[in-house]
Amino acid sequence: MRATAFVLFFLSFYTTAFSQEEITFSGKLENLPLSELLEKIENENPGKKFYYLENWINDIKVTGEFNNAPLKKVMDEVLFGTGLRFFNHNNNVLAIVKTSAISTLNAVDVPEETDKTKKVFGDPSFKPQGKVNLTGYLKDGANGDAIIGGTIYVEELKTGVSTNVEGFYSLPLDPGEYHVRFAYVGYQEDYVTLSIYENAKLDMELFSEVTKLEEVVISGEASDANVSNIQFGAERLSIDRIKSMPAFLGEVDVVKSILMLPGVSTTGEGASGFNVRGGNVDQNLVLLDGGLIFNPSHIFGFFSAFNSEVVKDAILFKGNIPAQYGGRASSVLDVKLIEGNRKKITGRAGVGPITAKLALEGPIKKDKSSFVLAGRASFSDWILKRLPSVQLRNSSASFSDANFKLSQDIGEKSKLSLSLYGSQDEFAFDRDTLYNWSTTNATLRWSHLFSDKIFSTAVLAKGRYNYNVEDITGENQYKLTSTIDYERASWQLKITPNFQHSIDFGLDATRFLFSPGNFVPANDSFLEPITLDKEKGLELAAYISDEFKIDHRFSVLIGLRYSTFFNIGPGSINTYDESGSRSEATIVGEQQFSNGEVIQRYDGIEPRVSFKSMLGPTSSLKLSYGITNQYLHLISNTAAVTPVDIWKMSDPFLKPLRASQYSLGYFRNFKDNAYESSVEVYYKKLDNIVEYIDHAELLLNNHIETEVVNAEGNTYGVEVSIKKNKGRLNGWASYTYSRSLRKVQANTARETVNNGETFPSNFDKPHDLTIVGNYRLSRKYSLSFNFTYNTGRPITAPLYRYRVGNLISVDEYSNRNELRIPDYHRLDLSLTIKTNQRKTSKFESDWVVSVYNVYGRKNAYSVFFQQQVPEGPKRLSVIGTVFPSITYNLKF
Repeated sequence: MRATAFVLFFLSFYTTAFSQEEITFSGKLENLPLSELLEKIENENPGKKFYYLENWINDIKVTGEFNNAPLKKVMDEVLFGTGLRFFNHNNNVLAIVKTSAISTLNAVDVPEETDKTKKVFGDPSFKPQGKVNLTGYLKDGANGDAIIGGTIYVEELKTGVSTNVEGFYSLPLDPGEYHVRFAYVGYQEDYVTLSIYENAKLDMELFSEVTKLEEVVISGEASDANVSNIQFGAERLSIDRIKSMPAFLGEVDVVKSILMLPGVSTTGEGASGFNVRGGNVDQNLVLLDGGLIFNPSHIFGFFSAFNSEVVKDAILFKGNIPAQYGGRASSVLDVKLIEGNRKKITGRAGVGPITAKLALEGPIKKDKSSFVLAGRASFSDWILKRLPSVQLRNSSASFSDANFKLSQDIGEKSKLSLSLYGSQDEFAFDRDTLYNWSTTNATLRWSHLFSDKIFSTAVLAKGRYNYNVEDITGENQYKLTSTIDYERASWQLKITPNFQHSIDFGLDATRFLFSPGNFVPANDSFLEPITLDKEKGLELAAYISDEFKIDHRFSVLIGLRYSTFFNIGPGSINTYDESGSRSEATIVGEQQFSNGEVIQRYDGIEPRVSFKSMLGPTSSLKLSYGITNQYLHLISNTAAVTPVDIWKMSDPFLKPLRASQYSLGYFRNFKDNAYESSVEVYYKKLDNIVEYIDHAELLLNNHIETEVVNAEGNTYGVEVSIKKNKGRLNGWASYTYSRSLRKVQANTARETVNNGETFPSNFDKPHDLTIVGNYRLSRKYSLSFNFTYNTGRPITAPLYRYRVGNLISVDEYSNRNELRIPDYHRLDLSLTIKTNQRKTSKFESDWVVSVYNVYGRKNAYSVFFQQQVPEGPKRLSVIGTVFPSITYNLKF
């Protein structure tokens, strides 16, 4: 009743002038629920009534002392920072509302004195010399989670700052009065009139916006961030944006979502990982709460390793990589998990055709600590049993993963969090070979505010990636295992001396232990056991960067990263004769290294420079240059990652990959940032790429350097994008033209590829078109779609076959990657039906009906050839038909 009456009273009485005697209040309050305070005021003032939505104030408690204070002053103080406002009509109708409700109800503008809440820090009569600092945390008012990338904007200065990954901000100001706006897209803005004459701490909470149907937004950052931020070549994906896209078998997926971004692709359905601007999958640094992820996929790429129910934020850097990141040449995917609701226990659950998931979060100590617990599991065999292929009917596939996170405030200046992750995949093909791989990670994160200008974050992480391949039915059964272990420590210091400078300094250290292969045959097998030498490595780095704002138009971001890598014994390195060729026949001996002895050391300086020029209030020009070094390599001569691929460290033969990238971008927004457009041009030069000689043998090879060569490469392209952020229909369209080329010119013909001429890489796809849209039919129904088209990837294939009688003698192959498989295109649709629209309900639920590959395109994953008659190319399609699904999601 109060909620309904509130709307009627608000519309009827808001514009009426005050006319009756002012209400006052006296009393000392100590952590009193706001609902009890309102009841107390009503009891003391017969005939007076408050109108509000109960769920808005349930978690608000009040502390303070008042002596005959006007009611408006009391309410302004107790509601400060909550996202709520107090309105008084004739002292009879007392209303508590959200600012967003004003625009929703088409009410008049809020008067200045009620729209702003005034805060005074220090004595206005004493003005200190120099700057003062306003610091604090920006949080979600509903659950206490930190808001990443929120904006704190000073209206008088026409500038502001953003919150970091902890939701922390530091705002240096001259002493005086300011109007400060706290904002984040999808949340109701909050305002403060600030009188500040000493260093002060101000924590703020923002609440999700109550919006009209036609005002749906999809962005996950400030509305003009693409124009105003100096960072470009980066995409931040909010979980709401990810969930708005059609999902394969109803499973919302971070990695599948970034494949819809310009410059990002994959080799095909059923391929693990992703390729960024023509780079290999190992050229992507993937982080989960600071821990390393070596395989970000489940079931050969059909699902990602990240449970969307606990993902808070994901940002992909595909160019202009900040100095704090290193070790990979193409991109960084940094995924952050939610911290957990600090107000109350909540949960989410979902079930689809082959997966089920559950997530719980809540406070351990209210407003001080929280937990997150989530898990997923698949049950896909029932689908395989209904496929026409006998081999697939006899196969099985499954995965599971779990997340656990604890977060704890330590005083007012420190925060500690522990994040645990584990996953398991199994795939058995035709009941004869079992593939099993797993990931475990543990991350401890500590952040501390040393002063108003200095913020520090430290991360300790430890993890393992392991895979097994086992022949369980053949005559020569075996088990092949490989393991990667790592420990990582990083420390970052952020210094904000003033508006002009934002300085980051940090240190990184990562220790690796690779067990590349242990082949154990069954007791009755004639196969010989093989164990490849373990590898130890230590990667160290230090970096510093400074974002320098020259004036309101020009900004420069200058960074420098120094990295060094040690390949450490024990181990042995083959030595070769003086012919200049590396092959098994030219091995003349080996050099032994003791435990802890340095086998090989590499280091490199990595400058990172960006420049931004504002061409006007809605457009900017940006350019950047950066160098990255990569010391780890994925050894695979297939287009997609497989469980038998191995990771290898740089050594005397396999040099570090070094990438130099140049980028130029023009950005323009239209109609109050409702539309975004951009054009980015890039060129990347690659030195020491891992390539393979023709007919390379990689599996369990203890002299792998005889099969690989260091190649040169370059990638270049242009990415054009237009995005609609607001309205019932929103989404984006992008087109990318790009090339990814390689060249291998060696001393001998055996090690030279393609006669020394340039050839396309496995990831060269010149044309890529993507269209993503979401149409809000009503508050209950929304329709989403995405369409993608790209050029078929390159392949090497036989052109001729020479016969001697009826025997096959010789196949004549094309040049390296001279041919292409057919072009790829696909349309997906999904319909979301919200089944519970009552605000008072404790449960929210929806049904998602999706159709993957709507028109049943038989996209080729590969083209292969067979010797049996009839000969000729055959197309392998992983998903060559329409794939419908229905998913039920519940939030409580």
